[in-house]
Amino acid sequence: MDIAVQMQHVTLKSKQKTLLYDINLEAYRGEVLGILGANGSGKTVLIQVLTGQRRPDEGQVLLNGKHLNSHRASALIHTGCILEENRFFPYLTGMQNLRMFAGMRPDISSEELTDIIRFTGLMRCIHHKVRTYSKGMRQRLAIAQALIHHPAILILDEPAAGLDPGAIRNLREHLRMLAHDRNVCVLITTNLLSEAELMCDRVMMLSGGRITAPRSMQELVHTTGGTHTIYRFRISDAHEAQTAARLVLDTPAVLCDAHTLEFSIPNHDTDNLLSRLVYQFVSWGIDVYTIYPIDNRTLEDAFLEITQSGGTQLD
Repeated sequence: MDIAVQMQHVTLKSKQKTLLYDINLEAYRGEVLGILGANGSGKTVLIQVLTGQRRPDEGQVLLNGKHLNSHRASALIHTGCILEENRFFPYLTGMQNLRMFAGMRPDISSEELTDIIRFTGLMRCIHHKVRTYSKGMRQRLAIAQALIHHPAILILDEPAAGLDPGAIRNLREHLRMLAHDRNVCVLITTNLLSEAELMCDRVMMLSGGRITAPRSMQELVHTTGGTHTIYRFRISDAHEAQTAARLVLDTPAVLCDAHTLEFSIPNHDTDNLLSRLVYQFVSWGIDVYTIYPIDNRTLEDAFLEITQSGGTQLD
């Protein structure tokens, strides 16, 4: 996969306060990368640095291989950005707004503009005045505007903020389609964890101006995963096994049904305890059919674990 966005050892300070600490980040074309963080964690500051609104004190930003500080125009020419508050001319129609932006790029044909409007689901309302648009429709219009110049990178700051569930679902589908079907690098900041789970291919956590290494959703949930894992045993006699397990584990097993038990196993001694349980059951004449871990942690657990230990909040 082609690297589209790079931040290399980026540090930003303001009035003796460090806002971003040694940020390293890579985002690829064809993926949705989420930057998750609580309010005040530094997400908007990060976007400002990525889009050239603020210059870092240390480190560098590269967009499509171009250094943002020294080659600003060429770095940003294939980058689209959607901020939390998108401004349009409310007394003009959606089409008139888009044509104004398209006029800045004379190589955009009417056919291409129509394709973008169709892709973003605006065909029915594109000739209505923007003041009549819902927030979800304005968000679609913002995406259409950002796509006019065929960006390789699309950067969005809190794109789902204030949207109703239906609009959020449409936004999610559009962004994933852009990444996976049109090979765009989509980078979003958000604190909506449920949406991040559904939308993002990989995520990074930002807390107190510090960022974690990128992980897939499954990796994040499991690698931050506390001290214990729940294992489910399918066995011939759960009642008998519950008694036998007391000779191995201090914590009691949870009886699910006549053939199913669940155990909370410490992560530091998993192999030893699982093998001892199996040996105990077999020695008692209990057949063991299957053993598998239960995915009982959520992104919310991982998010709270990281952000609550990630340093001070930003103003």
